[in-house]
Amino acid sequence: MGRPRARPLIVWAYKAPYGQRHTWQRRHEFQPVAGEIGEQAILRFPEVAHPRCSILVPVYGNWRHTYTCLRAILEHTAGVSYEVLVLDDCSPDETLRLADVVQGVRFISSAANRGFLRNCNAGAAHARGETLLFLNNDTAVEDGWLSALHAALDADPAAGLVGTKLIGADGRLQEAGGIVWHDGSGWNYGRGEDPNRPEYDYLKEVDYCSGACILIPAALWRDLGGFDDRYAPAYYEDTDLAFAVRAAGRKVIYQPRAVVIHFEGVSHGTDTGAG
Repeated sequence: MGRPRARPLIVWAYKAPYGQRHTWQRRHEFQPVAGEIGEQAILRFPEVAHPRCSILVPVYGNWRHTYTCLRAILEHTAGVSYEVLVLDDCSPDETLRLADVVQGVRFISSAANRGFLRNCNAGAAHARGETLLFLNNDTAVEDGWLSALHAALDADPAAGLVGTKLIGADGRLQEAGGIVWHDGSGWNYGRGEDPNRPEYDYLKEVDYCSGACILIPAALWRDLGGFDDRYAPAYYEDTDLAFAVRAAGRKVIYQPRAVVIHFEGVSHGTDTGAG
């Protein structure tokens, strides 16, 4: 969820085939920033006394990704009043210095590294919004993402959790909702496919949505007790939460109008044998 300055990711060469509506080249500006913290443009977030949504960004190092994530939120979020909380899990880099260039964001810092799950649970206690939006720091959101998520929540009184269309760094679909098989294993529906294919482009109920970006009513989150501590430090807590939402009589919904780029593996790596 620092990292020495690296060769910029060449991630936006993909174009949707067959004349479909998205071309991903325009997202080149959301490559993780280069330079030092003091060289970054100042981000000024609106300060809202009574936000509808609390955007919770758990972080552990990788301050460049966090800054890029925050910049995308600021530039592409409208229609819903919100606050942003950066949940710093005792980062070993200069993450806390982001406060020098990011205004209007609440930085919640842990004195010890607790891991993703416990960091999220602890950070959610500081949220003031009526909804909670958990967003990985290795993401870049698209126009209309937050209003689309809330529109899905508002349209159905039974909606309990809403997730996004996740696009990988190569422009291919990463997830259009998640599948859980009868043996408990899971899969990202549509992974590696063209994100604009019609089967990935309609609102529907799903088994789960990956925790890289999920929206849940704060009251429901509290009723369910947040992420289950048995899954600490991380992984499968998002799937378990989705099943708990359904057990409470609510729906888990995939909203394709909310699009988020996810630089998968930045936080914990992609090696299934380590990290």
